[in-house]
Amino acid sequence: MKQLLLTLLIFFTSIAASAQDLKPMRTVDGNVVLSQSDPNARIEILPPATYVGAVRFTLYDVADCEIHLFVDADDDKQVRRLYWVQFEAYLPEHPTLAYEHHPAYTPTELNGLPFYQRARFGQSTDTPKPGSDADRAYKLLSENGYKLPAETVNVTYKHFLDSTMRKEVLLMVIEDMALSGTSFSQLVKNNELQPTWAPIADKLLERSPNAFAISLK
Repeated sequence: MKQLLLTLLIFFTSIAASAQDLKPMRTVDGNVVLSQSDPNARIEILPPATYVGAVRFTLYDVADCEIHLFVDADDDKQVRRLYWVQFEAYLPEHPTLAYEHHPAYTPTELNGLPFYQRARFGQSTDTPKPGSDADRAYKLLSENGYKLPAETVNVTYKHFLDSTMRKEVLLMVIEDMALSGTSFSQLVKNNELQPTWAPIADKLLERSPNAFAISLK
């Protein structure tokens, strides 16, 4: 019995250790995220934006994931806009894994650099998958006292570092849906997407790139 308890203790201790956060590799100077590798980059979040913090962890045991969050929020820490910078790379022990082009993403450019973009909307009551990047990001927000709007629109940008498709930079802007002058009930009726979403998505895609100033070295 003692041997069994010892084995279980070692097992659960190893799980806890593997779940511990890692030290972020990138630094932040004001509203600028500075990355020295994967990639060598300078990513500025244009004002108004306040730095929330960072979290780095192993995502689903297969990828190194580092997230930096910035917010435009009111005095009660109610978020109007969330700016999300994420660096992700598959671990060397998983050499066959690679990212794929999602058909819902369309090619675009940010500061002359190739990215893929996608506009979406949703409700903050939707619970993210435990251990996911969204789960960790929303916990970081909550730990710092920030609250997301009940309904949001967002644009995600993805940049793949090279042809191996094993490393990516992800940028996201999440906005209070009210800033777009609409609501979830207007965009979805009887579980069907309404035509009113298309012009809102177009305007969102038009203004969201203005949140970032990016240079890769």
